[in-house]
Amino acid sequence: MSAADPTPARAPVTLDQARHALRQGSAVVLPNPAPLTHVVAATTATAVNRAKHRPADQPVALWAHHHDTLDTLTGLWDLAPQDCVMTRRLLAEEHLTVLLPVRAHATLPSWLEPAVKEGWMLLFGARRRPLRALLDDHPVLYVSSANLTGHPPAADTGEALAMFPPAVPVLHLPDPEHPRPRTGTRGRRATTTVRVTPDGQLRLHRHGAQDQPHADADDYLRHLHARCTGSASSRVWGVPTESDEAAMSERTKPEVDVPEGDAPTELTVRDLVVGDGPEVKPGMVVRVHYVGVTFESGKEFDASWDRGQPFKFALGSGKVIKGWDRGVRGMKVGGRREIIVPPRLGYGNQSPSPLIPAGSTLVFVVDLLDSYSSTGGWSSAR
Repeated sequence: MSAADPTPARAPVTLDQARHALRQGSAVVLPNPAPLTHVVAATTATAVNRAKHRPADQPVALWAHHHDTLDTLTGLWDLAPQDCVMTRRLLAEEHLTVLLPVRAHATLPSWLEPAVKEGWMLLFGARRRPLRALLDDHPVLYVSSANLTGHPPAADTGEALAMFPPAVPVLHLPDPEHPRPRTGTRGRRATTTVRVTPDGQLRLHRHGAQDQPHADADDYLRHLHARCTGSASSRVWGVPTESDEAAMSERTKPEVDVPEGDAPTELTVRDLVVGDGPEVKPGMVVRVHYVGVTFESGKEFDASWDRGQPFKFALGSGKVIKGWDRGVRGMKVGGRREIIVPPRLGYGNQSPSPLIPAGSTLVFVVDLLDSYSSTGGWSSAR
């Protein structure tokens, strides 16, 4: 070790190390996908504030990522049922920070108090797939932008390591395009903050990453309102209408029957139910429920039904495995499809979790709930 470099470079932590640090009461810096900056989270608001070098009693956003937590919070909002539905979409789908009115004379759980000030609660809603194991450990978490007072938020792992002391671990999750920690990622910003008024109106409280591409605040809020009050809005972690309850009672989590014989070497699709809504094409955003099992064992490794949260992605964008981008294409909204994905269109020789061995053929049953296009907006089954 040379005199010019007396100490080794600090290294980020693994997901398991980050989970351990949170269980020990430490604040941890966690990554967000572009265009969002990193966040600092902890099981107490005090730990978040100390990590950011600000007063220990300063209000901190509650990370509303868990459906049980959200169910409790929804009953405390001073909002009409349809506006509760919209709010849950703002959190679950748009990944915004949201200010919400607290119902008068409501009894607040003690864990909510750090996120409430002058009759408004502050919530953050992103639930990134690679962080699920960590988030599921802690239905109640507090979160803030990953910055020290007076500094901009850390845009990547390298900036976070340089900004925070060793007592605050920094999680790095591998990025296929940038496998090593980077410094100087440009164009990232903290999440946009929106206020929902008691009459259900949206107000821009703080500019951020999500509203940045829009011409002005009004343009963004019109776009946001259209996305979150469409015909499918009551189906995402919301308060169902009678028609929604009837529709959902007809469609429940399916059993996945693995076909007999050898695993197919090519992508195989079979429509179990043909939908009566629009056909989805690349470039559209789709919302689905799904169950996934491995062909070899028939054991389930993931199911959105169990979380009560549909999965949303842009078809053909490369954000999911190739077998999904190709297998969901051509479905009609309201349909149910079996998709068998060979390893080369799935995870290949990688093992993304202990439940999916390397080289696995995957079997999915996918329900297409609704779709979004830039010209037609949200469309559901007829």
